[in-house]
Amino acid sequence: MEVSFSKEIESLRLGDGEIFHGEGILAITKGLLQSGVAYVGGYQGAPVSHLMDVLVQAKGYMDELGVHLEACSNEASAAAMLGASIHYPLRGAVTWKSIVGTNVAADALSNLSSSGVKGGAAGCCRDRQDAFCGTVSGGNGTAVEQQGTYLR
Repeated sequence: MEVSFSKEIESLRLGDGEIFHGEGILAITKGLLQSGVAYVGGYQGAPVSHLMDVLVQAKGYMDELGVHLEACSNEASAAAMLGASIHYPLRGAVTWKSIVGTNVAADALSNLSSSGVKGGAAGCCRDRQDAFCGTVSGGNGTAVEQQGTYLR
């Protein structure tokens, strides 16, 4: 049975001064949307599947905000989406399962870091349900944080 986030998705619309209550994956989604991402992509796979589930179920709201959502065929294609932030002043985010997924995405990530980023890029990686790792970068570089280690 698929998990439904329909009630929780309404809380993504809360604005300034309103209090947001929600589980971690909803807080991450809210943060991404408030940061002004233009696109979000990801490779489905536990334990980050819920992030993609929330985004897919919030498609109507994502469309209102003009946020492109892409369910990717693998981690490398998700990482390649961040290439949009190299050439354009767009913020974007991608997600995949941590250690093995980052290995699959390594070539695409190395190309990002060599040329810099005009927009902003975030990668949300997770290895276990109790450990969330993430990255935020922008300006003239990119970084992927994975369990406390930066890959540049």
